[in-house]
Amino acid sequence: MAPVNIVDTITAPVGTTFTSASGSFGCSTPTGAAPAVINCSGPHSLMPGGPTAYSSSGTTFLYFKLPASGGTFSNCASATTGSNPTTPRDPNPANNTNICVRITVKGTGGGGPPDVSVGKECKLGANRSVTCAIKVTNNGTVPTVAPLVLTDTLSNVVAGTVYTGASGNVACPGAGPYAAPISCTIVSPIPGGQSITVYLSFTVKGKGTFQNSAKVTQGGAVAETNVANNTSNVKVTMP
Repeated sequence: MAPVNIVDTITAPVGTTFTSASGSFGCSTPTGAAPAVINCSGPHSLMPGGPTAYSSSGTTFLYFKLPASGGTFSNCASATTGSNPTTPRDPNPANNTNICVRITVKGTGGGGPPDVSVGKECKLGANRSVTCAIKVTNNGTVPTVAPLVLTDTLSNVVAGTVYTGASGNVACPGAGPYAAPISCTIVSPIPGGQSITVYLSFTVKGKGTFQNSAKVTQGGAVAETNVANNTSNVKVTMP
């Protein structure tokens, strides 16, 4: 029986915002700081039997945004119907409240320290070229401290190896014969939970196997608690 009223109860971290609502129920709560309770109402009756071809159901969607620090969000919803003396009352109001949903969202800032990890993959290309993709990830919840220094070192260098350049959001030295570790600067901070990929290219004239090692360190006075994942090594064999 009309109207159908929904009471949505929220427990959320400070800084959570209510962004919008959509669906068959109208919600009067304005967008902004998430309230403790949101009231919605639909001026229509639902046919009996649930969501079948001969009955009906109503749905509404509530959208929230948690603060950068993340946190735990819980939500409980209950529904009541209007009063009409000619319509029987709800025989089972016990199922009018949904089991509360509780989720934990990882933050993108404002939490623990940045933690850099490095992954690397090198592939052979045409004309004896080698391109190494270096993925730098911030596993922490706050941005890295700029600048990040990327040091790429070749061991057992094949004679005639030439460093041909770099691409990505990085500043590296100009191309030339490889003679020493390549030191590049990642200028922009990496947000928590995100990554960037840097590409370094080489041309190898001779045959042989060499090892390519990439290491990333943070600028400033950041002392990472996990430095074991700051280095990645791969072996490349040039036939």
